[in-house]
Amino acid sequence: MSDYPDNVHRDLIDLYESDLLFGKQKDIAEKLIFDERMRFSWGAFSKRINECGRPFFFLHGMILSIEDFLTGPSAWDLLTQKEKEEKVNRISKLSSQLADEIMGTPLDVNVTEYFNHKFYLEWFKEHNKDEMAISRMNYFLDKFCKIDDAYYKKGDGLDLGVASAWHAVGVNGPNMSGILTDLHTNAVKFKSVSIIKRKANPNKSFFVRKLSAFFEASFNLKLYELTAAISSVFLDEDISREEVTSMTR
Repeated sequence: MSDYPDNVHRDLIDLYESDLLFGKQKDIAEKLIFDERMRFSWGAFSKRINECGRPFFFLHGMILSIEDFLTGPSAWDLLTQKEKEEKVNRISKLSSQLADEIMGTPLDVNVTEYFNHKFYLEWFKEHNKDEMAISRMNYFLDKFCKIDDAYYKKGDGLDLGVASAWHAVGVNGPNMSGILTDLHTNAVKFKSVSIIKRKANPNKSFFVRKLSAFFEASFNLKLYELTAAISSVFLDEDISREEVTSMTR
């Protein structure tokens, strides 16, 4: 197509005509450009977009975000504020308990033990110019590991495994107990935020609130009219500025 509506930002047209959009992303761009409900929004929105340092990348990010918002809320998003706090509290307690249980046991392996797909190791060797390091890695892989369906695994009856091959080239990481301890610490600090305020229409509430938050993060402004227009287009129902204001309080 070449007959585009007036005021649509040129960078969105360029993005639409490029090969950078796939599947639903192309459909999203098409709706933003051609849907009649966007006609009166583009004049002011184009000016706002020009305030961005890189309008093309902003618009690409907006399309990717809308695609994500359209998937709807996750099981986590559907929890109430109290339910989220209770879940995080359980995660905090369980991760601490498991860290204590696993610490010092043979299961308390270094996390690099799980970087064991053949692709990771081969990619590392292909991009590492230190031939001595590659030789050390190959020695430990051959001596202490076996390949099982494209995965390197610890050899039978051996204490050393894939982690030893990574350590031989200077790649290290925390043990599993350390990761669980960090998870406990992060869970204690975590502040739950409720995205969905109305359970009657969770998809609508989720989309509107996420889109509003996206614009506020981008422009430091609550763009109620624009949020209402775009939400109307993608949720295929008339959503007013007043509804957006109410849902995003």
